[in-house]
Amino acid sequence: MSGIIIGRRRRLLCASAAIAAALPVPALAQTPTLSDVRQAIVRHLIDNLGSPIISISEVSHTVRRMLPLCELTDWELGDLIARSAVYAGFALELD
Repeated sequence: MSGIIIGRRRRLLCASAAIAAALPVPALAQTPTLSDVRQAIVRHLIDNLGSPIISISEVSHTVRRMLPLCELTDWELGDLIARSAVYAGFALELD
């Protein structure tokens, strides 16, 4: 089990570092970019490394709280969450 978590952490940290390096610090009133949204998703996944299953709706609510000006539709955000979670080795709860 710890090998799985280490593998997830490595993939998430690499993704997070790549996103963070490419991002300028956004102004408070700016609409978040797709990279900002990805970074918020990766942060949530890192915070939940101990859980093998990720709830798409829970991550979506978290991202919308972090980035209230996010203009992605629920479907687009859910798709982005699912892709990021599967890439990081999480199972999905389709709720």
